[in-house]
Amino acid sequence: MTLQAGANVIYARATDSSGNQQSAQVSVTAQVARPGPATLDLMLLAGTGGAITIAISYTAFRVVVKSKREKKEKPPPPPPHSSGRR
Repeated sequence: MTLQAGANVIYARATDSSGNQQSAQVSVTAQVARPGPATLDLMLLAGTGGAITIAISYTAFRVVVKSKREKKEKPPPPPPHSSGRR
C-alpha cells in the first residue's frame, strides 16, 4: 500500500464463510521525511503497520463474534409435522 503525503484513510473489510461482513477504517497522516536518523522512518513504518494490523484483526474478530452470536440466537427449526394417519 502506498500512502500519500498528508491525510490518508485505510479501509479494511472482512467476510466470514457465512457471508457476514464487518468493516473498519483507520485515519493516518503521512509526513514527508526530513533528513535524519533512519530509525525514525522505521518507527513510523512499524507504527503504521501495527495500526493497520490491529484494525484488520479487530474487524476479523468482530465478524467471527457476530457470526457466532447469530448462530446462537437462531431458534431451532420446528420438528417435522406428522399427520397422524396410517
